[in-house]
Amino acid sequence: MNLAALNERDHIASELGGEAEVLRQRSTHLQAHCERLSSEMMKLRKECKVAECRIAALVEENAMLRGKTSKGFPDEEGEEQVQRLLNDQSHLISALREEGKILLDQLESERKEFRCVLVERLGCCLYA
Repeated sequence: MNLAALNERDHIASELGGEAEVLRQRSTHLQAHCERLSSEMMKLRKECKVAECRIAALVEENAMLRGKTSKGFPDEEGEEQVQRLLNDQSHLISALREEGKILLDQLESERKEFRCVLVERLGCCLYA
């Protein structure tokens, strides 16, 4: 019986040793996963903070731009843009005046030409 008891003890010890080895492997595996997850969580937290900073900057920029549009143009930019608009309008007015003069000259020459043709036709009709 001693031998049977020793064999049974050895068998139980062997099983427990196998189970202990499996538990150690699982523990090592879980620890590796925990470290990887911890590292990923740190990266995600950093990315989250960066995203929060970017969002805060964009919100600030958005508020600033909305303020500019509600107030109109800022002084320097507004004056510069108004000057550009005035110059553009001035050039447009000059171009329109030139076109008007050209059209007036063309109309005057066509009127003279029409008078000549009319006089020729009427003159022919009067003498015929």
